[in-house]
Amino acid sequence: MRRKNSHYTDSDIENLLGKIQAGAIKLTDLPCHFSYKRDPKDEHILSLVVESGVDYLVTRDNDLLELMNEYDDEGRRFRSQFPNVNILGPVEFLGVLLPIASEE
Repeated sequence: MRRKNSHYTDSDIENLLGKIQAGAIKLTDLPCHFSYKRDPKDEHILSLVVESGVDYLVTRDNDLLELMNEYDDEGRRFRSQFPNVNILGPVEFLGVLLPIASEE
């Protein structure tokens, strides 16, 4: 995180990691919620996201990130089925999360 965001302090990073840990949950035996032809190996990740009810999936996986592309048919299908799920890269997610942390 520091390589790409050198302005974040140790306190910022500790706060972020604490928030992630506090909200973490463990799920097993997931049903398949979305069939992903582009990369079937990612279906379990999408099912975990849907089953857990989270708002964000943070990843560097281009196949998963492509689901947010408005020009991608599978992406449009995914977003219409799960409109509250946002798939972001780590840097984008920090931009969303750190302003929230600084408000508290």
